[in-house]
Amino acid sequence: MIIDSDDFIVYAIYNGDANYYITFKELWYLDYRKLRDATIIKMTELALKGDKYAKNWKGWQIGEVNEIRRDTFEMTDAQIPIFIKRIENDIFSVDFLKEIYEDEDNQDYLPSLYVDFDNHIFYSIYREPASFEDYVPDGWISEYKDFYYLIPDEEKYWIRKENDKKTGILYGRM
Repeated sequence: MIIDSDDFIVYAIYNGDANYYITFKELWYLDYRKLRDATIIKMTELALKGDKYAKNWKGWQIGEVNEIRRDTFEMTDAQIPIFIKRIENDIFSVDFLKEIYEDEDNQDYLPSLYVDFDNHIFYSIYREPASFEDYVPDGWISEYKDFYYLIPDEEKYWIRKENDKKTGILYGRM
């Protein structure tokens, strides 16, 4: 299995080029400062309610972020090319994704995020409680919403063509 529980698939556009990335989920909080501030507020609230873990929590340091995101805590236009360069080894082709998707036939192999760095658009359809769309830089369009319709049909690896052995959608939406 190529995707473990700490990874997911992201469809991202930069300089007009679209790619699929399979990366560590934590990389896609595009504004770590917002995440840090929200975490501090939540832990303080829990500590005040008597939560033992929260009371012993030592704080969240921005330096604790993944090495890939060092110096890119808030994804500004100047930091985007640095980030993209650091994750270039995490690009996977549509053909490769089609193969693993057919082998696994699993919803974990559908894209969780749509990130358009050119137009500052961030959509999440990630089904767990992490709200990645809440932690993007100011000025970005960011929502929890279905974005599959934005991906060109030829890049929707989860959809079989009519001349394939099986027809229709393997799993997921168009």
